[in-house]
Amino acid sequence: MKQIWGRTVNTKLIEMLGLCEQKRRALDVGCGAGANSLFLLTNGFNDVDAIDVVADNEKLIKTMPLEEGQSINFFNTNIESFTTNNKYDLIIALNILHFINSESLDKVFTKIKDWLNPAGIFYFRVFSTKEIAGKNFKTKHLSNDYIIKGRQMHFFTEIEIRQWLSDYQILELNHISLPDDHPPLGRHQHWVFDVIVRN
Repeated sequence: MKQIWGRTVNTKLIEMLGLCEQKRRALDVGCGAGANSLFLLTNGFNDVDAIDVVADNEKLIKTMPLEEGQSINFFNTNIESFTTNNKYDLIIALNILHFINSESLDKVFTKIKDWLNPAGIFYFRVFSTKEIAGKNFKTKHLSNDYIIKGRQMHFFTEIEIRQWLSDYQILELNHISLPDDHPPLGRHQHWVFDVIVRN
C-alpha cells in the first residue's frame, strides 16, 4: 500500500499562528495531502501556496472542504525548481529539506530567506545525524549526504543549521526524538531538529 504523507495536522502549527504578526500568505513546502495547508487556510491565512513532487496530491487537495472564496494553490514541483514573486508571512517545510543534497541546500535557504516578509516565520523539521548513528548506510556521497534506497539524503548538524540561519532570530532549535508508525517499519523513532526562526 502506498504511503500518503500530510494527512494529519502538525500540532506545532497552533504555536505558529501566535508567532505570525501577519497572516496574509503562507507556503507549505512538501505539502503531501495538504492537511497543514488546510489548517492554515482555515485559521486566518488569506492564501496558501502548497508545493509537492507527487502530482496525485493535487487531487486530494481539491477534495478538501473549503469555504467559498478559499483555495489552496498547488504546484507540482520541488522547492529547488519552484519560483515565485510572492512574499510569505509563514513558510513551513516539515520532513522535506533532508531530501535535498548539500550542494543545493545553500540555494534553498537563500530562496526561503528571499520569500519571507520582514518578521516572517520559517518553521522546518529535518533529520539529524543522530538519525543515522548505528545504521549501516554504506554509500556516502558528501559530508552528511547518504544514498538511501537510491535517494540522496542529507542529515543535519546543529552547527550547520546555525550557520544557515545566522541572519534570522532563532526562536526554537530543539533536537528531539519523535515516534513514528508507518509501513514497512511499524513503530519506530526519528531524531530530528525542530526549528522556528523569525526573519
